[in-house]
Amino acid sequence: HVDGSARLQILEKDISPLYEILELAEDEILLNTSFNISGDPIVGDYFDCYVNMQRMGLEYLITDKGLYKLII
Repeated sequence: HVDGSARLQILEKDISPLYEILELAEDEILLNTSFNISGDPIVGDYFDCYVNMQRMGLEYLITDKGLYKLII
């Protein structure tokens, strides 16, 4: 946030299926639950998702619908 604060989210090992996926990750991971670049509107469709993955330099994205890989 602008004021330097953050809203942390905690994953519990026995409850969240994402916990094991993130535990295996070797590179840095940025999670943004609203999935938008600062100042832009929240991503609302697949096209916006693709564009923002490119702009953020993301290769993979995990959502409630599954795992997506950016293909250029």
